[in-house]
Amino acid sequence: MNRIPLYLTFLLFLTCAKEDSKESKIYSSFSGPQYTLTITAGNGGKLNAASCPAATEDACRNIYHNTDRLKTTKVSIPAKTYVTVRAFPDEGYGLASWSDGSTDEIIVIFLDSNKDVEVYFQQN
Repeated sequence: MNRIPLYLTFLLFLTCAKEDSKESKIYSSFSGPQYTLTITAGNGGKLNAASCPAATEDACRNIYHNTDRLKTTKVSIPAKTYVTVRAFPDEGYGLASWSDGSTDEIIVIFLDSNKDVEVYFQQN
């Protein structure tokens, strides 16, 4: 029975700013330990992030990403939550890499501490 409320808690979408927004700060209230996730997109693109209710990284890769595109977002969410982040290069740009070295369009982050993540773009 505890899985249902936990699942519903994780359905929170992290993005809720307009596409033309340059900065977004989202605040949520949860019980239990929380960590802060800060995600920033470099010049040439934007990003989108969503929390994932699944218990594995692979299951989170195909989560729906809404149409919001952000330059930066900072959010506090429950510990041990998976968050998917997707890069959206602007026209004429491509994804260079994420701060962890990944070159995948979508990355999955497991929040076991406060994290800062950046995505870098390059001109085509």
